[in-house]
Amino acid sequence: MTDQHQGQCVICAERPVWADRLICTACYGGLRDDLTVCAGAYAWLGECMLALPPSWRTSTIRSNEVEAAAPMPLGLVDARARIADTLLFWVRAAMEIRAGRGGPPTPTVAGCTWWLRRQLHWIVRNRAVETLARDLHDLRRDAQRSAPWDRVRRDLPTRCPRCWRLSLTWYQGDDWITCRSDDCGRLLSFPRVRRAVNDWARLRLEHFAKETISA
Repeated sequence: MTDQHQGQCVICAERPVWADRLICTACYGGLRDDLTVCAGAYAWLGECMLALPPSWRTSTIRSNEVEAAAPMPLGLVDARARIADTLLFWVRAAMEIRAGRGGPPTPTVAGCTWWLRRQLHWIVRNRAVETLARDLHDLRRDAQRSAPWDRVRRDLPTRCPRCWRLSLTWYQGDDWITCRSDDCGRLLSFPRVRRAVNDWARLRLEHFAKETISA
């Protein structure tokens, strides 16, 4: 079932919807990016799981003593399993919503990602897109925390307009700004953050003016 949400994007609740869809163009792009990043994160986590511990690499000197194998980091295993399980869940959910629609050629993470990207044109007209976006955002965040990949990061000296914490960060390649707070975790557009900065500056000036007059 599809419906409009008072003309506002159901994901960011800030920008107008894109035509007859339930989300805006910025969140649509973020949704596609998150799908791609989740597939890449799945492969990256697998590489991290297979990596040898430093003491066993050829560039280090090994002792004659028998060394115990390093335990497999459960965080990597769990994060990787969640990506596979979540993507497969959404494939099955989409197939139930659109009865008779064939699924991905292979039930792998890469196959599910490819198939879901091809279904986004109608998923974004269904209220389930709100939950899908939240799930993908959580998968991406958890994978990044379990095995961070190298990206240029810039922490912004301004507060999040949602949670009011100094937790805004821009990562190279992203078309949005991320709030690092666990309680918030919002993805904010550049114009939204710019408006927040301007509003904060205006309030500070007004407060300063009132103090000056009262003095």
